[in-house]
Amino acid sequence: LAAGFLANRAFVRAATTLLYGGSDGEALLEVASEARKWQAPLETKGVEEMLCRAVEEPLAALLENPLKETVPSILHLLELAERLGLKINLWKTQTLFAQVCAKYLFSLRERRTHEEAVAHQLTLLRRLGERLGFYALEGVPLETWDPA
Repeated sequence: LAAGFLANRAFVRAATTLLYGGSDGEALLEVASEARKWQAPLETKGVEEMLCRAVEEPLAALLENPLKETVPSILHLLELAERLGLKINLWKTQTLFAQVCAKYLFSLRERRTHEEAVAHQLTLLRRLGERLGFYALEGVPLETWDPA
């Protein structure tokens, strides 16, 4: 019982540090590993909600600026959640991603051959789209998003 309490407390603290203190998330993985070692179940709902918001907020920022450098952190958080076996509700994230694509995909694809930053962002957006389970958006297959 004590191990479970301490593990859960450390898990929430590590998640908070990840989201607000700029850590890379390794502490979360270590706490999860220790909890498994001690057979202490983790209460993940609160951390899942925190990660969900931490993914949605920077994605929403892309609606104002499609070149904002938030996609790598979003990808990192999604990968970390997957490694931890967390169940994040991605409905709003997928909706935001589709909105960003509806608003900017065609103009970004036109600019990609002349602007390196745009080409790089399209590559990141493609990876994000794949992670979110998309195969095409706005009638354009994700595999064609990268410059030829």
